[in-house]
Amino acid sequence: MFPLNFEEFLIANSFNEYSINSLNEKFRHLESLDEIPHNKMIDLFCKSLIVGSFPDIVNLYLETHNIQKIREAQPEIHEYYIDDTSKYDNEHKLKIKCIYELIPSNLKKRKSA
Repeated sequence: MFPLNFEEFLIANSFNEYSINSLNEKFRHLESLDEIPHNKMIDLFCKSLIVGSFPDIVNLYLETHNIQKIREAQPEIHEYYIDDTSKYDNEHKLKIKCIYELIPSNLKKRKSA
């Protein structure tokens, strides 16, 4: 299973193929959306940033629409990633975990630089 892209996030949030094609056409022709669809897209984009792209978390969001529950479930996914990345090299398992744990702080440093 792979992370969802924004289009898949829209489909998960009941956007149909016609709506997505219409948005793609607007984008290709550099046309603005009307205010209501624009606001809807901004809202969904912000939600996609908060929820993330992991299918299980997106499903939890769709079931509950509860951001607190999403925030509680995200660390578990993070732990799965740590375990998954370190399982491919038993000799360097601890080092891989440490490197993975350093990614957020390094991204934060790069952003503020």
